[in-house]
Amino acid sequence: MTKTKKLVALLVVVALMFTFVATIAACNNHKCNHVCETCGLCQDESCDNAACEDKCQGHQGGTTHTCGHVCPTCQKCTDTTCTNAACASKCPGNHQQQGGTHTCGHVCTTCGKCTDTTCTDSVCANNRCPGHQGDVTCDHTDIVLNVCQDCQKVFTVDEILAALDALDTSGVNALPGTYKLSGVVTAKTARGNYTDIWFDVDGATTPKNLEAYGIVDGDALVADIVVGARVTVTGTLKTHYKTQEFDANCKVDAITILDYAIEVNVSNGTVKTADDGDMPQTAKAGASISFKVTPDNNYKLEYVKVNGSNAQANAGVYTLVVTGKMTIDVSIKPADAPDPTVLAKFEFGANDSTKTNEGSQDGTALKDGEGTYTETNGNYTLTITNPSKVYTGSYDALGNGCLKLGTSSAPGSFTFAVPAEITKVVIYVAGYKANTVSVKYNDGSAITVEGRSAQGTYDAIEIDTTNVRSITFAVASNNRCKINAIEFWGIAPAA
Repeated sequence: MTKTKKLVALLVVVALMFTFVATIAACNNHKCNHVCETCGLCQDESCDNAACEDKCQGHQGGTTHTCGHVCPTCQKCTDTTCTNAACASKCPGNHQQQGGTHTCGHVCTTCGKCTDTTCTDSVCANNRCPGHQGDVTCDHTDIVLNVCQDCQKVFTVDEILAALDALDTSGVNALPGTYKLSGVVTAKTARGNYTDIWFDVDGATTPKNLEAYGIVDGDALVADIVVGARVTVTGTLKTHYKTQEFDANCKVDAITILDYAIEVNVSNGTVKTADDGDMPQTAKAGASISFKVTPDNNYKLEYVKVNGSNAQANAGVYTLVVTGKMTIDVSIKPADAPDPTVLAKFEFGANDSTKTNEGSQDGTALKDGEGTYTETNGNYTLTITNPSKVYTGSYDALGNGCLKLGTSSAPGSFTFAVPAEITKVVIYVAGYKANTVSVKYNDGSAITVEGRSAQGTYDAIEIDTTNVRSITFAVASNNRCKINAIEFWGIAPAA
């Protein structure tokens, strides 16, 4: 009985040892044949060994991550929480997400679209960059308010103006699309049913004054525009020969009425408002200020200038309209000092009541850049040189002889010398036919002229020539003007 028990015990021990050895053998077989070198787990889904219950998720030798969170586009891991060594390099853009964003190495930093034409990512199929990077280019033909709709490029003010400058000026040419520019208004002119303005463009490295031709109401009203206000204009940009402008039916979408300083310079007298108040130090663009000048005892008024131009009083009251910073310079001299007078007047031909400002009677052109016009009166001679779109032998509607300046497609200009003893020049100017016009001299600020050649009425533009020996007079807009006379003023020599 004892021997039998010992035999049974021995057999049990042998069986246990056999089971242990078999288990080790099975485990060793797992590690030798289908173990993952990356994670050490079983790669065989059919293996039912107890040691292989935790399966490898797909490293396949530790070189490629192809389990459920691998990106089919870049073959990188899309799971940012995955710590597997084979997944250290992550997919940067979740390419699988429908409508997602392609943000891998060939994304355009400008428009966020794919720059690789060979990329097969479904997210990129209809989202190709048209030209910011790589070999694909965008022709920028679909531009809406400064933004290319194809590539989303936002054009800067300088880029827009450079493109405008590059247009052919031999005819009428436009930039593709629509644009939005802002700036301060320098002139405003009514043209029949249209309103034209000129403004200095904000943000331009090189100063640029543009015309907005035939503007209409947008988000703001054209009637509210005043010189000196800041406006935003939208529309098509073009060249009309040498004139750069927003095309007809452009819109004004914003108007800001700016505040400007009022500076008064006077000695030997006082400047007060028309109602004897103190002059304001600031005023809004478009505001009208009336003032009067009172010289001290034993002094008399010589002149009043507003922003460098002689001002005229009406019953002793001067009126200015604020268009920017306004500087009032008043010269008061001793009462016994002599006054200047007209020394010569040049009238551009005889008056003829049978003539009009129409057709062939509208003048004969001087040759641009080469022609001259000369007229003598007493001891003085007026010689016009360097003409551009200047016509002699013209008339206004009343038959008064005139010089015509400018055409419908190009502004005109001319130059003349001023003798040393001439201290003031007066130019009598009217807008062409029934139109107003803006003019300027020596590249100064634009001056709006209200006189009309259709009515034979003229504005007197006075120019202080104390330190000026040459004047270049020009139309500041595309409209034309007529000049009825030019006067030389100075101190008459003693008898």
